[in-house]
Amino acid sequence: MATMISQRALRFGLIGAAVAAAVIYFCTYTVDEREQALVLAFGEPREVVKDPGLHFKLPPPFNNVLYFEDRILRLETPSREVISRDQRRLVVDSFALWRITDPLKFYQSVRAIPTAEQRISANLNTALLRVLSGQNFAALLTADRATTMNQIRNEARDSSAAFGVDIIDVRIRRADLPDANLVATYNRMNTERQREAADFRAKGQEAAQITRAEADRQALELVSNARRDAEYIRGEADAARNGILAEAFGGDPEFYGFYRHMLAYERVFGEGSGGTSAVLSPESNPFLRYFQDMAGGSDPIADLPPLPEIPGGYVPPSFPRAPAIEAPVIEAPGLLPAPTGEGSGFNGSLLELAPPAPSAPGLEPAPELGAAPEAGTPEPAPLDGGSAPQESGEEAAPAPL
Repeated sequence: MATMISQRALRFGLIGAAVAAAVIYFCTYTVDEREQALVLAFGEPREVVKDPGLHFKLPPPFNNVLYFEDRILRLETPSREVISRDQRRLVVDSFALWRITDPLKFYQSVRAIPTAEQRISANLNTALLRVLSGQNFAALLTADRATTMNQIRNEARDSSAAFGVDIIDVRIRRADLPDANLVATYNRMNTERQREAADFRAKGQEAAQITRAEADRQALELVSNARRDAEYIRGEADAARNGILAEAFGGDPEFYGFYRHMLAYERVFGEGSGGTSAVLSPESNPFLRYFQDMAGGSDPIADLPPLPEIPGGYVPPSFPRAPAIEAPVIEAPGLLPAPTGEGSGFNGSLLELAPPAPSAPGLEPAPELGAAPEAGTPEPAPLDGGSAPQESGEEAAPAPL
């Protein structure tokens, strides 16, 4: 009897445990932290559960539970060709991050994630087309790109809010030109860079020309000033030199005439004469008056030093005398033709030098040709119609006849 009671009690215990297990299984549900649940009553939405943990419900078919992702989902959109505002074709490859914020709206509008992805992708492409068509291609390569992405995200978020989802972020992974436009674009960029380089090079050459012209102007001013100072110093030196020469030779005019004739003979008959031949008469040419004694002339020079004694005595050479020939008047730069006629002060030479240059400050001017010397002043011997030494510092030699 007791055995039968124990077996019956065990049977009822097992049945009760099975019923309790069934009640727990069908009347409870758990929500994971990565999910959110929607409770349906006879197919109609009844409650949205977002808190994780154990929850109770009526057993089916009274209540059913649908689970949706609560994590951030990634949506990859296919590449799409877009025309920017500057009429450039772009191949844009973008992606979006989104999540389900309202399971009830999501269930009522799209019900499943694949359907939601299709709807979100269409909205995202529409936002891309509208925003990028109003932007230049350069906007995607500068800091304005973040602003462009925010505009696309806001438009896609507004259009997808009816699905119970939220667009967290939108990013453009790649924005390239079509293969057909790459070569033309690269050529255009190369041309623009070359133009900019040519512009910079032209500006540099312009600056170089300005600097070079300024340097040349300064150099010309320096050289001109230096030459002016040099000419001024040279003029003062020549004036001082002429004054010294005039003072030195004024003490002995006869020696001065002799010295000038010797210099003229050296230039006319020396090695630098170039082998010029001339037929001259010492008697009629004062330029050769120092040769008259050697030629046996009638007017010997008393002031010449005596000839050295020669054993056997000195025999002057005899030269055949040519008939008198009137010497031609020779015109040369810097020389004046000799005056002719009586009373002209002509000393018998063929040429007369140009008038003397102005004397230096502080020096007395040289006496004019043919003028009588002042009292107490020795008269210098005229040298073939010439004047005192010139300012140029070079001895003026008479031209060969």
